Amino acid sequence: WLAMKVHDTLWPMLQEKVYQNWLYELLTKNWYKVKKEAKVPYKIEWKQVGYWKVDLLINDKIAIELKSTK
Repeated sequence: WLAMKVHDTLWPMLQEKVYQNWLYELLTKNWYKVKKEAKVPYKIEWKQVGYWKVDLLINDKIAIELKSTK
């Protein structure tokens, strides 16, 4: 429901960073632990082969990748 609040509150076609900042603020106000532009280890067969950079990482478990279109 927070993502829909961001969608309904902000104008369309803004930069992703604006949506990211607003969603971050809403999530942290609702007591979620949120990291911006977090690096998540990418592993294959238990071996780390790189990182996945996500826009928001919630409670170290949920990755949010934001997209904005013009």
